[in-house]
Amino acid sequence: MEMMRGRREKRILCLSLAIVLLVLACAPCGLLSTRVPTLPRSIPTSPAAAQHLKEKLEETLAEGEEEFTLRLTEEEVTSYLACKLEEMGEGAPIKDLRIWFTEGKIHATGDLSNVLPVQTRVTIVASAKVANGQVQITIEKAMAGSVPLPSVLLTSLSKTISETLQEAQEKATKESPFRITEVEIREKEIIITGRKGK
Repeated sequence: MEMMRGRREKRILCLSLAIVLLVLACAPCGLLSTRVPTLPRSIPTSPAAAQHLKEKLEETLAEGEEEFTLRLTEEEVTSYLACKLEEMGEGAPIKDLRIWFTEGKIHATGDLSNVLPVQTRVTIVASAKVANGQVQITIEKAMAGSVPLPSVLLTSLSKTISETLQEAQEKATKESPFRITEVEIREKEIIITGRKGK
């Protein structure tokens, strides 16, 4: 009788473990693939808006004035980055990218693809500041589906983005040296102020 009870308990334990493992194996997929609605308004993208941003950059750096102010809309920034991602073709890590500015923060959302086994909606909230003439980005919050990303990963991503921006600025300043003095995030736009020269 005790032998039968022992076998029954083992079966129940094995079945319980199997159920727990099944839930753990499937839960992340469901959580990661959950679409989290975050876009507060429609942000259209167009090649014309991307080109407009590029022209603004070129004109700002070509002008003779020592100080400059560059105003970029969320449509221009989103379109420019979407065009850059489109150039990557099927290997692009993010699709359907949208950037918007509100309450002093940079918000981004897009579908992470070619990275995880399932396509995952990623949302990011970040802030920007200037240090030593360079823009530094701090990711304050990020979610993959409805799963928050750990702070260690946010710190690493912030560092990578800031270093990428620094490299891009250094590359751009080889022809026309400049330093960024202020970044202001307003509703629907970001304003970048700087000085030309070293």
